[in-house]
This record gives sequence, C-alpha cells and structure tokens, in this order.
Amino acid sequence: MHKIPSPSLFTEEDKGPGLIIEDNGLTISLPVRWGHAAQCARANTFIPVDHDHTYYYEMTVVDEGDGKRIGLGFCAKDTSLNGMPGWEVDAWGYHADDGAKFPGRSQGLKYGPMYGTGDVVGCGVDFKRGFAFYTLNAEYLGPAFSLKEGLRIWPMIGMSSAGAKVSINFGQKKFAWDGIDDLEGSLGDNATTEYGKEACCESCGLY
Repeated sequence: MHKIPSPSLFTEEDKGPGLIIEDNGLTISLPVRWGHAAQCARANTFIPVDHDHTYYYEMTVVDEGDGKRIGLGFCAKDTSLNGMPGWEVDAWGYHADDGAKFPGRSQGLKYGPMYGTGDVVGCGVDFKRGFAFYTLNAEYLGPAFSLKEGLRIWPMIGMSSAGAKVSINFGQKKFAWDGIDDLEGSLGDNATTEYGKEACCESCGLY
C-alpha cells in the first residue's frame, strides 16, 4: 500500500507575506519591520489519518519577540493565514502570550501555561480517539480539542511579535516529549467521549 507522506517542512508558497522561512523549511521568523501583523504558515502537506499511531510535532521558541504572541496548532487547507492559529474557521491553536487555546474563534479558552524563549511546545493528534493535545517542555498538558470528522488538517504556526523566531521538529530528530507510547497505552479504545467532545471544550462549535 502506498504510504501517504507526512508534513515535513513549511514553504514560501503557503505562508503570510511577512514570515521568513529558512533552514530548509524548518525555521520561521517575523522581521521587526512587520511590526505586529498576525500571520501564519501552513505545512507542506496534510496530516495522514492513522488510527494506529498518534501524530505529533514540536516547536522550539528561539526568540519570543516583542510581546510573546506565538502559536501552533492545525488548520484546514483553505483556512485564512491572516491572523493567529485558531482565530479562523477550521483552525485550532495554543498561544504563548496567555496560555489559551483557540477553537476557530478569536476568543480563547483557558488551557495551559504561557510559554516563551527557550520553551519546547508540542502538538499531537490522536485520530483513533478523536482529540488533539499539547505538551510543554516534555510535560503532557491534556486534551485540548475534539477533531472535526472528515476534515483534513495541516500543521500551522503563527506569530505577531516583531522579531519572533521558532524552529520546527517534524521528527527529523528526537522529540523533547517521549510520552506517545505511554499515552496510547493509558487510554482505552473507548476514550473518545472522555477525551474528545466532553473533556476538550464545551460549546466550542467543533462538533
């Protein structure tokens, strides 16, 4: 069976106009001259649906910039890249400046700690149980969003802090968090309801 490729980099063709893509598509930055214009980049391909393995990637904050307005998550192919991750329809994100999660709207919901320069943030998608989660500095933060059935999703990085810079790990090197096997083993096959719609976000319009 032909294996569908997983996301591996960001490109010039699918990003906001002010973002700089370097290091073979694995480093993203926002020059100071762009000020606080919020914009995103979308990875080169969608996340393949795999009910046997959890998808996961990480972002290291090299420089939080002026204001710590950085976020990561995932989105649909036609989601606007003007704004921060999770502000637009069919986009979901976890932001550095307030620790909030954003389920397709500009009003955030309390989720995790704030983060900044030097921190490593991970985003995982469990298609089998129907939820997405985040990690921070190798600590699991718990379920964040339920997945929208049938929607193809792409990794998404965004920022609106002048001088911000992040690097991305799609698995080309060892992840900071090594808990995927433990997480998959601790959740039963019937965990979709517990960790999906009911636990992730109340009244988020995701289902």
